[in-house]
Amino acid sequence: MVLITAILMQRDFPSTQERFSGTYAGLLKSTFAQLGRFPLLRRTALTGMLAFGTLSAFWVSLTFYLSGAAFNYSASSIGLFGLLAAAGALIAPVFGKLADKGSHSRSLLFSTVVTLISILLLKFFPGSIAAIWVTVMLLDIGVQATQVTNIAIIYTLDQNANSRINTVYMTSYFIGGALGSYIAIQLYQAGGWPLSTSFMGALALIAILNVMLTKRLSK
Repeated sequence: MVLITAILMQRDFPSTQERFSGTYAGLLKSTFAQLGRFPLLRRTALTGMLAFGTLSAFWVSLTFYLSGAAFNYSASSIGLFGLLAAAGALIAPVFGKLADKGSHSRSLLFSTVVTLISILLLKFFPGSIAAIWVTVMLLDIGVQATQVTNIAIIYTLDQNANSRINTVYMTSYFIGGALGSYIAIQLYQAGGWPLSTSFMGALALIAILNVMLTKRLSK
């Protein structure tokens, strides 16, 4: 079956001429070099790391929190909270249009502030399920909007190096998510929900400060 599929794909897919003539090591070196070329890429990558780190820290901590003694939710019940995150996917195109119009700084400032507000709700109303519902929606909206705007920004840097620039950004993005999850687990074990939400709030606040510095850089 695999062989037949491969034959059909080879027959039906268009053939393109290979344009890359360098080595894999050279390609990796060129990819990392994009960080040195563009200060704006470094700032944007940091914003993405912080945003995805906040989101990852939230979901990891929320799983422990809702399954604990205060709520005793099952894994399937906790998973239903993810349905509320669909709001982010619905509103993300709005920020994409803003970014296309050149309103990068305004869009990022709004999205990172929304992210911080969502975390503050957890701090002010730690035992409220309603607050968690709102946080899930606002946090996903904030992170999705940040991601859409960031992608729009990095694609303005150099069209001839878009794939390498995107590789740098997305690698940073997922590193941020992995670190956010790992640190949140350690903090939850050490100080529970209050400490992990403080960590999320710190990430969101640093993201706002970074966006403000990035705005100055782009002037």
